[in-house]
Order: sequence, then structure tokens, then C-alpha cells
Amino acid sequence: PNGTIVTLVFQVAEDAPEGDTPITVSYDYDNYDIIDWKMDKVWFDTANGIVTVGQVPPTDLSSFEYSLSGTEMTITGFVGQESKVVIGSTYEVEGVEYTVVSIGEEAFAENATIESVIIPSSVEQIEDYAFYLCENLKTVMFNEGLKEIGADAFDGCASLTEVCLPNSLTSLGEYAFYDCLLLTSVTVLNDETELGDLSLGYYYISRKEDGLVEGFTIKGNRNSTSQTYAEENGITFVDIFAFKGASLLLQDNLAINYKVDKALFEEVGYTDPYVIFTMNGKETRVDTYIIDGDHYVFRFSNIAPQQMGDTITSTLYANFKGIEYASESREYSVLEYCNSMLLHCSNEKNTKLGTLLVDLLHYGAASQLYAEYKTDVLVDATLTKEQLSWGTAADPALESVLDTAYETVENPEAKWKGAGLYLEDSVTLRFKLSAESLEGLTIKVRGETKTWTIPASELVETNGGYYLYFDKLNAGQMSEKVYLTMYKDGVAVSDTVCYSIESYAYSKQDSTIDHLSDLVKAMMKYGNSAHSYAN
Repeated sequence: PNGTIVTLVFQVAEDAPEGDTPITVSYDYDNYDIIDWKMDKVWFDTANGIVTVGQVPPTDLSSFEYSLSGTEMTITGFVGQESKVVIGSTYEVEGVEYTVVSIGEEAFAENATIESVIIPSSVEQIEDYAFYLCENLKTVMFNEGLKEIGADAFDGCASLTEVCLPNSLTSLGEYAFYDCLLLTSVTVLNDETELGDLSLGYYYISRKEDGLVEGFTIKGNRNSTSQTYAEENGITFVDIFAFKGASLLLQDNLAINYKVDKALFEEVGYTDPYVIFTMNGKETRVDTYIIDGDHYVFRFSNIAPQQMGDTITSTLYANFKGIEYASESREYSVLEYCNSMLLHCSNEKNTKLGTLLVDLLHYGAASQLYAEYKTDVLVDATLTKEQLSWGTAADPALESVLDTAYETVENPEAKWKGAGLYLEDSVTLRFKLSAESLEGLTIKVRGETKTWTIPASELVETNGGYYLYFDKLNAGQMSEKVYLTMYKDGVAVSDTVCYSIESYAYSKQDSTIDHLSDLVKAMMKYGNSAHSYAN
């Protein structure tokens, strides 16, 4: 669903030789048809038990009838037996390469075999009745380059459920999707695509006796011909310049990932996107994003645990044809995400997720009480009796691994003066140190699977020394040991201290400070359930 098909993680042995190493992967092709799931992206060849990943291979020319003109080819008929048809952009005939530029009239008409078809970017025109009465055709992928779809081109394709018309398309013929009885949405990427008087109107798309399929929508840009058409014909219009989803990220701090369709920028033509987040009156501009499958992902982070119930307002901005557009603002919160996800949990299903979410909300409520923050609306107050039963009941059995002399050096030039937890943010360790000089000083932090090198420039000076704030552990690593050593010019100049977040919780589990004991216990319950869920 997020665009990732397989993630492979390899651990390289210290004595591994240099150079390339071949990798063999077994794959159960018969029982999991990847091509059906992401047919426009990859194909899997599993000959001899070796997986080869590549572009979707084109259907052989022998499955088509065609006509030639100059160096151009028109597909005029289909004589193959394939259910998944991939039309190549070029084919070779008697040593000459021809470019496929059109799908001819009635080329696939009344074919009951094909279920999916990929049309290459070289095709500029799909002629009248090209896929007429292909009753089992479920998916069609149009690529950029297509300019015209003829009249009745997909008339009677009763299994077609969704269509995305590319930005290059300027004309859609009458009755193009007549009697597509299951078609629930059409996305129109070009602002000026002419839909035709009858091609998308009542009784002419998703036709039912009483009109359109329930929930039928046209998706496009605001102030486009598609919006005008939808409004004039009583069809629901959905603005594609909008957020497409949000999800919670449990790392060193709580964060929310906001997803936007990548096609807006790589196909439609929007540029320079950024998001303005507002929480408690403070605005944060985020113009960096990661690409995750079919989405750009913008992240709002540094949500303190006591702020889980606070509303975050997000607005997407981007430039389109010289004009800056703003999306409709969206309001969201960590609490809203948790409540939404809890609806999908039960005693029999997603039990670890349910435990994680309930423990997270208990942690948020404990943080509110400790920080004296909006205590009249605790984030766990609306949990049902059943949901409360999913949470971790027993207090965690805590241990301390604190060792300020885990490894020692002679005549140390720098010393560790204390270790603790910074409770303003989630999962941030704080170490106090003193050093004769910061020149050439670095701190190495070794975790169980990773090592970080932190320059002295990241230290925070205090009257009695310096503080190092370390926030690289995620929620599921609260019991993980970290080992810190100070180095100068590559030589250790301090003893090595061993510590963990759990060690801090151990030291505060019997605290008499209001709500601190409950807070660290709730924090560790959440950490343990996050670790269990992640593993």
C-alpha cells in the first residue's frame, strides 16, 4: 500500500571480501501475484528460483493485429490469450522498428479474456469502440502522451472500477465510458480536458436505472473543466490538490506523516510544495519531504507526549501555472489517529496494535498530569471498557544498567557527571559532562545495532559543564543499552558510561514527586508494547 514491495536488510561480516556478491532469493510466485498488485511498476521473473525485478515485459507482437505507416504502428486487433496485456511502445517487424501510436477502432472489442491493459506513452489516440464490451476489463493504465480517447472507446466495460486520465489528454469522446456499471471515480489531471456532453453525464458513466453508482466522483483540479462539468451534471467533485492520508510515527519524538499524491508534481505540474502546520498558535513551515511509493510525505514532528490531544492544522501549498494554490486545511491529532486505529482492533485481531495504542494514550495522559497540561481532558478518558482491557495492566519490572565506569582510561581529560531523561520531549537522554577543552572533542554513542559520532558543537553549555542530548532511540528501544565515550583526535579521553531509558525509569519508579512515578511506568509500558509490536 505504501509503494514498498520488498525490503531486504543485509548484515555484512567484518571479514567479507570486497566486490559484488550475488544474491539468490526464493519466491512463491504461484501463491502471490505481485503483478496484479503493482502491475504498472515491476514484474518478477522467478526462473530457476532466482528473482529478477524489472520493467513490466510487453506482450509479444504475435498477439496483435496491426497496420504500418512509415515508422508508425496502429494496433488493429488482438488475437492473443493473455488476460494481462502490456502494449509495447515499439515493435520490430522484419528488422525495422515501429512506434505504436494508436489503438485502432474496435481493436479489442468484445474480448472477454483481458482483465488489465497498460497503454504506453507512445500512444496518442485510442479510437472509437477500441475496447467496446470488454466485460472483464478491470484496470486500464493510461500513460502521459495520450491525447484523445474516441467515442464509446470503453463502452460496456462492466468490470472497470476506476480511471485516471493523464495530463496529456485533451479530448474524451461521447459515450467513452457508457455502461461501465462499476466505475466509481474518474480522475482528470488536465485542467482543460473536454469531457464531452454525454461521456460523463447521468446514465453515461457507471449507469444505473436511477443514475450514477452511489458515491461516484470526478477528481481534478479546482477551477478546471472537470469541476465545471461535475457541478453542471450534479456529480460530486473531489479536489486532487489535497492531503491523501496521515499516519503516526513513533521515533525519538512523536510525529505525524502527511501524504500527498506524487502525481500532482510529477504528472500534473505543481511545483515548490510546502506545508504550514499550526499547533497551539505556533506555525511551522515544512518544505522538505521524502518520496514513499506514490506519495510525497511531509512530516510534523516534536509532538510532546502531553500534546497528543492537541489539534494540528495543516495546509498544503504549491505553485501551478504561476499561481500559488492552498489546499483546504486539515485538522488532526495523535489522539484522533489512535481512536481511528483502535476501531480496527479486537481481541482476535491486531491485539499488539491495540495494546500499543492504549499504552500510548495512557502515557500521554500521565504526561499531562505530570506537566499539569490540560488535565481536564486526558487523552485516555474516552477509551471504552474493552479498549482499556487491551492495555498493559502490570507494572513493568524495571532494571538499571547505569555504569559510569563500564570501560576506563588512565588520567581521563573528560568526565561524565550525570545521566537522566529530558521529559519535555519523548525519549531524549541527557548526559552531563565536563572537559578540560572541547577542541577536537567528539562523543561516540554505541547502541546495540548502530554507532553515532556527535561533535562537541552539539553540546549545550551550562554553568557547571556541558549537556549532551541524545534522541536517536525510538519508542521500542527504551530498554536498549547505550555506551558513551569521549574522544579527542581519535583517542579515548573519558571512561565509558553505560545507560538506558529504562535505567532512568528505574531510578524514578518510587519518586515522591507528583505523578512522576506513574509517568515513568506508563512510559515503559508504552516502550515495551512498541518493542513487541515492532518485532
